[in-house]
Amino acid sequence: MSDPRAGTILVDRGFLPAEVAERPAVRADAAMPVVIAGVVRRATEPNAMTPPPSGQVFYGRDQMAMAKALGVAGPVSPYTVYATTSANPELTALRPVAPPAAFSNNHLGYALTWFGLAAVLVGFYAAVMVRRYRSS
Repeated sequence: MSDPRAGTILVDRGFLPAEVAERPAVRADAAMPVVIAGVVRRATEPNAMTPPPSGQVFYGRDQMAMAKALGVAGPVSPYTVYATTSANPELTALRPVAPPAAFSNNHLGYALTWFGLAAVLVGFYAAVMVRRYRSS
């Protein structure tokens, strides 16, 4: 899907098991419109723990690498349409995948918060014990 203001918008049409040899066409025929119901979300960037793509297998949603593999020219939108209905009803193995959660999951921030609270409590406990020891 292409929008001149945003560039090409990638559509995540779902999951197709590796055992299925039949692959649906990536580009729709211009004479035949394709209707897809979906959810639009900003694609999450792959992090340092995400393995690099291996041919046509992607382990993260790397918009630029996917666009390059699909032969897309021009800018690529940071948004993805996650299909909630199948664009190929004749291919029953193709299952739409639920879009990723729209909230942030910042484990480093959580870890710093909880370990910081634990350190403060240990310090407070040590101060109470020192005060109690000095007064007796």
